[in-house]
Amino acid sequence: MARMYPPVVPGDAPPGEKTVFRMLRDDPDTIAWTVLHSLDLARHHRRLTGEIDFVVIVPGQGILCIEVKSHEEITVSQGQWEFGKARERKLSPFKQVSEGMHTLRKYIAQRQPDLAAIPLCSAVAFPQMGFDLRSPEWEPWQVIDAHGIRLRGLRSWVLDNLSHIRRRIRDRGIPGFDIHGSEPTRRQCDRLVQLLRPDFEVFRSPELRRLESEEQVLHYTQVQMKALDAMADNPRVLFNGPAGTGKTMLAIEAVRRALLEGKKVLFVCYNRFLGSYLERQFGDQNPALTVGTFHRFLMRVAQIPAGGAAGRNDDFWKQQLPQQALDALLSVDATGAAKWQYDLLVVDEFQDLLVPLYLDILDLCLSQGLVRGKWLFFGDFAQNIYQTDTADMESLRDLRPDIMWSPYRLLDNCRNTPRIGAFVQKYSGLKPGYASHLRPDDGQSVDPDMQFYSNAKQQINRLSDILSELLSVHYQPQDIVILSPLGQESCAATVLAGQQEWAERLQFGAPGKVNDRVAYTTIQSFKGMEAPVVVVTDIRELEGQQGVALFYIAASRARNQLFLLMDEKVSPGLIKALKLR
Repeated sequence: MARMYPPVVPGDAPPGEKTVFRMLRDDPDTIAWTVLHSLDLARHHRRLTGEIDFVVIVPGQGILCIEVKSHEEITVSQGQWEFGKARERKLSPFKQVSEGMHTLRKYIAQRQPDLAAIPLCSAVAFPQMGFDLRSPEWEPWQVIDAHGIRLRGLRSWVLDNLSHIRRRIRDRGIPGFDIHGSEPTRRQCDRLVQLLRPDFEVFRSPELRRLESEEQVLHYTQVQMKALDAMADNPRVLFNGPAGTGKTMLAIEAVRRALLEGKKVLFVCYNRFLGSYLERQFGDQNPALTVGTFHRFLMRVAQIPAGGAAGRNDDFWKQQLPQQALDALLSVDATGAAKWQYDLLVVDEFQDLLVPLYLDILDLCLSQGLVRGKWLFFGDFAQNIYQTDTADMESLRDLRPDIMWSPYRLLDNCRNTPRIGAFVQKYSGLKPGYASHLRPDDGQSVDPDMQFYSNAKQQINRLSDILSELLSVHYQPQDIVILSPLGQESCAATVLAGQQEWAERLQFGAPGKVNDRVAYTTIQSFKGMEAPVVVVTDIRELEGQQGVALFYIAASRARNQLFLLMDEKVSPGLIKALKLR
């Protein structure tokens, strides 16, 4: 999923260029790459006209200039190149792209001297034909033809070219070059794009981007409504899908439709932040709707006042409260039973409520019960961080084989940018992955930013730098959320909030609680929510079911931008995990 400039290939582009464009754009392993298509050189050098078909910028490797020849017939005789059936004579594509590369190198050196040491090389692709000619004019690794593209793909060929040129620079003993260095860094890549293609960058403020992203998410979530329409004739449906596939919005829409039909609805979830969000969507004006967290509903049934749960331990929430609510439901008379009977049951975050005791309570609250009543459950079992004994959707069949229900799989991501979605899928080992990303990659989206730290102070400094940069480009504090697997007492944001500069700018709790402050909270409590920008801190563990699940939940919350601060000790485990996935 490379970042493409421009983001679309012209309809009249040669077929070979379209092939190369799509392969570089759609490969999930090019997520950190930047590709400039048809870079005009006339403005860079007065005496040279023409263009480079593709300039591929790869972090940590270098820049590859690619010339693409779409012809199906090419003849080379005595140094003369003839293309197509008409045998049109043209300059050698290897010489053409080499000259373009040197002009590009000169342009960069003149305007940004500190970027001049970034390795550059050139190559030629023949996507429409086989090409096995050999010549001193080019190296074999500088060529890929139709057979090579099918056999190895473009990504490995690009990396092979850059690897060869880095070794060549090393062997020539060019001062200051480190073959193990990280140039170009991500920041240098961004500077190169600004230098080489500023005319494609039309400034859009973060506020405008936020509004656009919200409109996109709303639009593509509405596209997902076809799932409700497709399952309208099924009384009991379990919608299962990974993060960002629109489950919560589908659940909200299902409830709204039911209320319009005059039905009495119970709509519950697990997480407190999500419960508050759902309550805000409906207000308290409709007596036919009970909405909020499942445990808040249990407190109402058990007649425990809101303040009566303060300081309670896990055993209260998992055993005592559910049992009290169950006893209350079993002991009420017919009039009391009618109060807690609903025509439709809708459950979001179902994977966290798939517990026998909870199912017994829901069974009693639904008219005709779970077996014959009407219910819609929405779950993502990759986010199962609370109920470790219920690993997948088939657990419902195991717990209640008497219930007949229909499954519906949601696989289209409508929340994240394609770059973030591809990152989440790759680094969390999500299976099955997303079938598609409905939001477009407009060429201005930003790659997820992974930064490693060696000690606590370094992490705090990097967190401060990230927040300062985000706020300086006019992001609003409520657009940003800091997430951590650690609690308030030990997370990085709490340490940063202790500094005078940030004391009045950070707030623990739900986003929007204080409008002029950036919210920070735990990953667990933010499950089911989303934000334009997410900064994940204190990443010290990426192995094991819990570590992977928390990483997946945190990364998938971001709509537009994602930052991850990771202990450098995580790096070997991350590489190992990627190999296994």
